[in-house]
Amino acid sequence: RRADGTLPPILHEAPLRTYIKPGEVFQVNEELNQICAPLLTGIDPKRIIPLPLHVFLGLVNNLERWLEKSLPSLDDRKWLKDFLEKTIKQNSGLNPCGRSSHLSLNGPGCLKFINYFIKLQPLLLPSLCGEKRFNLKRALQQMKTLHELILCRARLSKDEVAKLQSLVITIQRDWPAQFGINTPKVHMMTHMPQFARAHSSISRF
Repeated sequence: RRADGTLPPILHEAPLRTYIKPGEVFQVNEELNQICAPLLTGIDPKRIIPLPLHVFLGLVNNLERWLEKSLPSLDDRKWLKDFLEKTIKQNSGLNPCGRSSHLSLNGPGCLKFINYFIKLQPLLLPSLCGEKRFNLKRALQQMKTLHELILCRARLSKDEVAKLQSLVITIQRDWPAQFGINTPKVHMMTHMPQFARAHSSISRF
């Protein structure tokens, strides 16, 4: 609480913490938000399971929303929305919970989004400036690699765990500056290499 007894506004982009060491004190950022206390305290980070599909979906959908906001004209944004609705977003099965909504992509939709825009980005997004196009392509390639490591491998070798560690560091360093993406899922990636080193896998959990 502030000195006057009121609470700071809660913002989705506020820095979130996954775990806290016993006795650690939380601070308050008056401009944004108090650093939120986690639901579970005193948990060894090695026991935190970073759900791979949950993290992957969140990151790709944030990237898609950044792309929509980055297009310079309303016509471009309308085209992208129509393209996503007709070509990318799809029903993943009979279960309606697996259907891509108008707000988000499901698992198959994320993969189609990644593959389409890696290959066809210059044709699909001619109005996107060069630097943003370069950053987007690199981020999509990072997501493709992340998908292979955390969702397609039953077991990870030491080299693959090191590759995952390097990828996590790169995303956590670059995405907040390049895309304004610094969500809890970006932080949750911290626990992926830790978990993989302990269990030689993420996708099995």
